[in-house]
Order: sequence, then structure tokens, then C-alpha cells
Amino acid sequence: MAFKKDYFKKDVSLPGMIDIIFLLLIFSLVTLSHTNPDISQYKQGKQKVSIDLPIIDSNLTEKKDNILSTLMFEVRFAEDNINNSRVVYALIPSGDTTTYHIAKEKAISNAKCDTFPDNFLNLSDYAFESLSVCQMIKKSIKDYKNDHFTEPNLNNSIEIRTDKNIEFRIFNYILSQCSAYGDTIPSVITRSLSY
Repeated sequence: MAFKKDYFKKDVSLPGMIDIIFLLLIFSLVTLSHTNPDISQYKQGKQKVSIDLPIIDSNLTEKKDNILSTLMFEVRFAEDNINNSRVVYALIPSGDTTTYHIAKEKAISNAKCDTFPDNFLNLSDYAFESLSVCQMIKKSIKDYKNDHFTEPNLNNSIEIRTDKNIEFRIFNYILSQCSAYGDTIPSVITRSLSY
């Protein structure tokens, strides 16, 4: 005996769908909170918003920024003239209270500063990396890493302070030298100098 198969087409019930839509609409209207703003407050400037902002004591900030906590490379234009050569100072802290000015004087007296030649952008990568200023940067990072960053730590960092218009090739070279040590120097802090 052969059984007859009835195929029923399963459709979405239209009345059931309409009921669900109306229930969702009613739920939305009931839960919606609506307030009428008083426009006169906006016109008269009576609208007040109170926001508690953090307070910074500027004297403490200046003192903290003036003390070196890690190796810092300062890249400036010679004599602060944008048409002059770029000078790099390797400022090395010698204690917890080494100030920026003392470190800069030591960098000048200990030959931890050097100047890029005017044509350094036209040099090949090999010639650029052979410059005495690049060798000074490389040696400063290596020496500081060997003395202070013996193992990977998130607090290990090197700082770069540059003028706004410094070429990226200098900045990139310092970053590449830091990245050569992998997780031992995980962060580089950059700041832009202002006159």
C-alpha cells in the first residue's frame, strides 16, 4: 500500500506577525521616557553643566619634566634656526635628581652631541648609518640598555624630544635602534619642543 505524502508549505502566520509587531510597538512606547526641554533656558543662558575636572599643579609638573628619568635624545636645529643643521644631544641621567640642564652640559662636554650634515637626506642607507652622529646614537642606546635595561620591562623607555619640523629619517633611525632590542625597550616617548 502506497502512502500519500502531503507536502505542506510552512509560511509565517501573518496575524501572528502583526500581533508581535503591535506588542513591540506598545512596549517601546511604554518604556520610552520623554521630556520636554525648556527652550527659554537655552536662550537666556541658564543651562548649567557641572563637570569636575582634574586639577594640575603647574609647579610640580614643571619640576618633574625638568628631571631626567631615562635616556633622552634631543634633536634640534643648530642655533634654533630652521635653515641650520640638525644637532642631536644624548642626555643621560646620572641619578634620580639629574636635571635637563646638567645632562645637556654633560652631553656637550662628553662629546654626546653631534650634527647631521646638510645633505644627510640624499645619503644612501649605508652612508647615513655610517655618520658619526648615527654611531653616537647607536652607542648611547646600547650603553644605556646594557647599564639600565637588563631584562624586558614595561617601564623601560627612551625619550625623544624634537622640533616640529625635524625630518622623519632621524626619528626613524632612533626608533629602529630601539626596536633592535625588542621587548627590552618596549616604549619610546616622543615630545615636540616649542620655542
